[in-house]
Amino acid sequence: MKAKGLAVILFGLSLSGITSSAELVLKSNPLVVPSFRQQKLEVFLQIENKSQQPVVLTVQPLITDFKTNQPVPGLTPVSLTVAAGYNGEISFSLPASNLKPWSHWDPQLYYLDLLLKPGGSPELKAERVRFGYREVWTEKGNIYVNGKKVFLLGGNHAGRRNETEMKFAKLAGFNADTIPDDLSSRVNQTVLDLADRYGHYLVWSWAPVNADSRGWLYAHGNHPSLIGYAISSPEPVYMLGPHGHPMGIGAVIPEQDKDKPPIQLIRRLNQIDPGRIYGYYVVGLGGNFRSLMWDLGWGVPV
Repeated sequence: MKAKGLAVILFGLSLSGITSSAELVLKSNPLVVPSFRQQKLEVFLQIENKSQQPVVLTVQPLITDFKTNQPVPGLTPVSLTVAAGYNGEISFSLPASNLKPWSHWDPQLYYLDLLLKPGGSPELKAERVRFGYREVWTEKGNIYVNGKKVFLLGGNHAGRRNETEMKFAKLAGFNADTIPDDLSSRVNQTVLDLADRYGHYLVWSWAPVNADSRGWLYAHGNHPSLIGYAISSPEPVYMLGPHGHPMGIGAVIPEQDKDKPPIQLIRRLNQIDPGRIYGYYVVGLGGNFRSLMWDLGWGVPV
């Protein structure tokens, strides 16, 4: 979900002319990075402390069921300290043992609300975000969603754009598509929303991701349906599949290619966004999976 602006909290009454002793600026909506294998959520925020003194925050999290609006038990306040003059990212962990995982079998969604309480100052409420508790990885030539082996079956390179298209996809047994271009467009936002609610996997083709900036991740990272990225690369990387997998899933990167820029980028992206799979649209993607064609309808990846 795209950020809608800046939420500002002032210590004191600087807006009315009285000098403020401290000032915090919340610069992003929360980004939720689930880890099914560790049974936790890592929550990230972009924040700036414009004051010359550290600020201690108490963060009160609230997770509610998307369908029933019932709160999830087991969450306690988190204490954070924002250093004087700090401008960057903060994060904290929440337990996920009471959450149901999201998948195409059961697309369970949740809302996250955060109330930030600086000591002795007005509260700051982060914008509500919707997320799903799911993690995707590859292992020994297979794709796993929350530990269950998944075969991606798709037939569309632009996602499902309305309720009717999604219902027909479900009737046909499809569970995945690619999604191209700008994910912030109105059409693609609809595609992502439908995929989140119905349980449909999406691979972002020609994804313009940048390991030096996390703006794209804050904008789209809370969509559980977005399970992977096929990234365009001008430099070919070839892979070896000793296990004989026809798509090269889980293949081994030749030693001479391990330091190539595309492979280094894949390593960084896997650290930044570990709950998804990455690859390149070239001969031998050099990531978590290999693509023969950019349209899942032509067998990418299975």
